[in-house]
Amino acid sequence: MASSSVVNSLMIKVGSVIFITTLVIGYLWIDSEYRDLEDTNQRFAKNYLEEQKQILRKDVLRIREFVRQQQDLASTEMRRQLKNHVYQAHSVATGIHRQYDKRLPDFNIKQRIIDALRYSHFSSSRSYYFIDSLNNTPVLYPPAPGIEGKTIQAGQNHQEKHEVTQKALQLVTTQDEGYVQYDWYRPDDDTKLERKYSFVKRFEPYDWIIGSGDYLVDFETRNRSRIMQDIATTPTSKMEPDYFFVVSYTGNLFASQGKYFGGDTNIWNLTSPNGQKVVQDSVKLVNQSPQGDFYYYPWPKPNGDVAEKIAFMVGIDEWQVYIGTGAYLDTIDAEIALRSAEFASKVNTRVRTAILILLTATLLILLSAYFFSRRLQHNLMLFQHAFNDAIENGIHLNKDSIFFTEFKRLAGSVNRMVDRLNRQTNVLRHTAQHDALTDLPNRLMGNDYLEAMLHRVEEHNALLALFFIDLDNFKEVNDTLGHSAGDQLLRQVAERLQSTLREEDHLARLGGDEFTIVTGFMPSQDDAVIIAEKLLECFSSPFTISEQQIFAGASIGIAIYPDHGHTSELLLRNADAAMYQAKHNGKNAFAFYDSHLTANLQHRVNMVDNLRRAIDNQEFQLHYQPQVCVKRNLTVSCEALLRWPREQGWISPAEFIPYAESSGLINPIGRWVIRQACEQWVNWRGQGLSLRAIAVNISCHQLQDPEFVEHIVSCLSETGCPPEALELEVTESALLETPEKLARLYNMGIRLALDDFGTGYSSLSYLKQLPLNKIKIDRSFIDHISNDVNDLAITRAILTLGKSLKLEVIAEGVEDDLQLNVLRDEQCPLIQGFIFSPALAPADFLEYAMRDGKNADRITRMG
Repeated sequence: MASSSVVNSLMIKVGSVIFITTLVIGYLWIDSEYRDLEDTNQRFAKNYLEEQKQILRKDVLRIREFVRQQQDLASTEMRRQLKNHVYQAHSVATGIHRQYDKRLPDFNIKQRIIDALRYSHFSSSRSYYFIDSLNNTPVLYPPAPGIEGKTIQAGQNHQEKHEVTQKALQLVTTQDEGYVQYDWYRPDDDTKLERKYSFVKRFEPYDWIIGSGDYLVDFETRNRSRIMQDIATTPTSKMEPDYFFVVSYTGNLFASQGKYFGGDTNIWNLTSPNGQKVVQDSVKLVNQSPQGDFYYYPWPKPNGDVAEKIAFMVGIDEWQVYIGTGAYLDTIDAEIALRSAEFASKVNTRVRTAILILLTATLLILLSAYFFSRRLQHNLMLFQHAFNDAIENGIHLNKDSIFFTEFKRLAGSVNRMVDRLNRQTNVLRHTAQHDALTDLPNRLMGNDYLEAMLHRVEEHNALLALFFIDLDNFKEVNDTLGHSAGDQLLRQVAERLQSTLREEDHLARLGGDEFTIVTGFMPSQDDAVIIAEKLLECFSSPFTISEQQIFAGASIGIAIYPDHGHTSELLLRNADAAMYQAKHNGKNAFAFYDSHLTANLQHRVNMVDNLRRAIDNQEFQLHYQPQVCVKRNLTVSCEALLRWPREQGWISPAEFIPYAESSGLINPIGRWVIRQACEQWVNWRGQGLSLRAIAVNISCHQLQDPEFVEHIVSCLSETGCPPEALELEVTESALLETPEKLARLYNMGIRLALDDFGTGYSSLSYLKQLPLNKIKIDRSFIDHISNDVNDLAITRAILTLGKSLKLEVIAEGVEDDLQLNVLRDEQCPLIQGFIFSPALAPADFLEYAMRDGKNADRITRMG
């Protein structure tokens, strides 16, 4: 007892010292932390406000630098555009000359070229092409047709025209092509001269000079309007409101709140709620501070509250406008308060953690002093051996064999730790062998069980069935309802399957939406049919996912031991093949493994390999089927159709396209088709054939490609094909699944056609909102249109609908005169089908479209 009293006395003294020391250290440290917090908040508030001001300033100066760069590029850009337009005109002239050379007299060829270029304009209605001969005679001069064909001499009424012609003549004589700059009267003011640039190029067949020009000031004006529109829609890098405003020095508003106003609204007298003349003050500020400055004023927020606002503005004197952007100070204050609260929260957390650490350390020190004061070295060694034995073997310490009370308590802790370790070991073992989502045995444990069952059935010469289950259309659940809904569905499927099985059957989840079931001993294969029917019955009632009922089916493949394999790997592979056969048979069904499935799998592998080689070797071809305007009997466009020639003959797209889609090869094939169609349109254009558009079928898989739009933009840019010459044919499901991507293409000018219209499932309310140019009547309505009143009524309704929505309508699959006569009577504008022509190779199509000169007069116009 005396010994115990000495220990207790010692522990009280040591504990008191440690406790007081802990309090002093804790108090000093906590006080220091909160002082630092106050300093940190003050520095942050000051730095954050300055940071926001610098963001405003950098944003505005960045826009000003952008404006100056665009101004510097104006002259260069105008010259480049002039050169491109003259090159285009020269290409048109070259194409006409090549087409009719030695077929028509030179006079007729010249007149065709002149007619083709006379009414062609660009940039504005004042832009035109002119043609001069090398003998100083105007051949084409739209502003004064009266001087065409007459030699212009110096001193006549057209002195200026003579001088410009002389400059152009000298240039093309020495350089073949180039730029001419001169002062020229404006069409709207014949007393005012403006600087004008022209680009001229020699046309050697007739010793002509083909050229065109534009006023620099007009180009700069158009360029300025474009730049201001870009500024209007450019977001800032700061918090809301994130837009720039542009106002002239006289108060005309050009841009604000993400919109372009074009200077039509004057806000010179605009005042803030406290009466500040905001615009007038801003004009004074930018005139006094050429490098820009800040301006403070109260202004209403979107919710109606008035708050102090700070804006940075800088002037652009050459445009007589100022540009700026701003932010509300209360928004900045709120952010500062939020950050301060975060700092305080972190400090509080550190303080609590420090207190806990100090208390824990104090407790540990006291315990250590207590234990060492008991002269426990020998007992500690004994305890260590017992402890190691308990941990290694997962058994409890025998507290009855421990003498000291303190060790008995420690033994209790050790025993609880042993229990916890045993539980954790069981959890880890369970986790390694079970699926985290459904708690079913995972692939590893399922395969181990199958291996064990194969040994048992082999010993007893019995049958065993392996079921391979895959959910039908599970990806659609994830895509439409989200992955959380997909997880709920998998858990419910697992519960239903588990409730259906017999006690001797074993269910496992392989991963994703795939499950396997290993049966116990089976008397005959008929038992597998009964089990499969019960499994399919699990999916007959709907599943409730997030308070929404959905139906889900499953495809089941069955492999029987020993008929379909003696190893677990072979049974799994054959059951998987049988599952794919069940899907092929219509889904929500079961199928037994059959040897021909291996052949089908090999066929798929061979087909995918051949497709890869076809892409690498460029084996594909494009044929083109005409789309004819019935009223004018004129080929106005065509559809590009993919062809794959092989040694054994042509392979139908219906055979290889599904393999291309399932393997992902549809994307490189689709990219090749789009580029080939664009190049073909440009080639035909150079040969004198100008079609409205070439239509290309687009797969839903292509639209899922994140680089789909960028590839089309690249194709158009690199081939020189205009956007309106490319028409993409898509299905209703593609329109509904990717409306934003298709809307972006539509806004670029690319034409969109709805394929197989009338066979889909979208409502008419969607149709008026979708970006479309054309709808195609499905051939299923055309086949019997001459003798089926229902098909005729549907076709008539589609034609009326297209006319009402201002959409083009084309009927595809027209093959006989009866169908054509009915469609002509119903005033169907466009026809496609064998009645006119099958799909043709490029050269054959050109010959067909240009036959009898039907397209000869369409060289300069689109559609």
